Amino acid sequence: MLCNKLASYKCKNTNDLLPIYALVDWDPDGLGIMSSYKHGSASSQQHDNPTSSRLHWLGLTSEEVCSADDDRHNQELLPLSIRDRRKATKMLEWQNLQEDDIEAGWRRELQVMLMVNYKAEIQLMDEQEGGVQEWVKEKLL
Repeated sequence: MLCNKLASYKCKNTNDLLPIYALVDWDPDGLGIMSSYKHGSASSQQHDNPTSSRLHWLGLTSEEVCSADDDRHNQELLPLSIRDRRKATKMLEWQNLQEDDIEAGWRRELQVMLMVNYKAEIQLMDEQEGGVQEWVKEKLL
């Protein structure tokens, strides 16, 4: 927790023009972590977060996870646990994830996760040629 607070503090005190990217898993916890960095955690009561406009999602999306035809790729998907489903359902109630909010895309991702009942970790991209490094490079360029 201390490392997260330190990272958040350092992000707030960097050049406002530098974008910040969140490389997170395609699961409720990944979206929750990204939301905490962008909007502050519920426990911190941090609503005025200067990093919010600079944080961009770099992680997997449903488009990448659900469109793969590779059987090996599909075998790497993990079923959502009961805890994951509960968390995703609760997150859909969050104010910043409502349909008319700027994070409506995050809401859609949670809905797709619940519908397909799967989640994916970033390590899934290691199966691709070039691995995670090449995948990140393609996403950023």
